[in-house]
Amino acid sequence: IEIGFVSIAKKAFAIRVRAPNEEESEYLEFPEYGRQCYFLPKQPGCGHGCWFFDMYLQEGDGFRLAYTQNIYLDGVGSLVFTVGDDLEARLSSQEFLHLPSACRCFRRKPVD
Repeated sequence: IEIGFVSIAKKAFAIRVRAPNEEESEYLEFPEYGRQCYFLPKQPGCGHGCWFFDMYLQEGDGFRLAYTQNIYLDGVGSLVFTVGDDLEARLSSQEFLHLPSACRCFRRKPVD
């Protein structure tokens, strides 16, 4: 699986992707509009299950977790999401992946 993100936001943010096999991306940093970043997991067993997107806002020299989105994926392929000022990852391109109940695939969990 390949997961990409494109910033259409005016503010700086970062994303950390967590795969079902517990593999995590580094911070994918988006300092400006138009920036693109991709996560390509390397460990086996990442293609089926619940993925998490931890969405971070920039604060000073670091980042603060704003909330976590999750999505259930099944298969092999690539997805590209756009992220706006609301930090919602919205699916903009899909190739070969099956998203069960695609209209309900995302769950947004606020941080307490």
